[in-house]
Amino acid sequence: MVKGKAFRKQWKEKRKPTKTRASSRAVSIRRVPWEERQKAKRELEAVKAKAKELEEAKKAVKKQKAKKKRRA
Repeated sequence: MVKGKAFRKQWKEKRKPTKTRASSRAVSIRRVPWEERQKAKRELEAVKAKAKELEEAKKAVKKQKAKKKRRA
């Protein structure tokens, strides 16, 4: 075995320019357009924001109940 860069496999080096990426070969797979991806991302962010808002409201109610319970 030779560990130098000068001793590369010539047959492999010759075929390198002809290689194509897997994504270019798989034409049947439909790639989701950028706009649709961004739309989905915005929708997900809206859902997360709403969930956070509801969580905050839940915490506030819980705190209020605890405060009321402490007084009694």
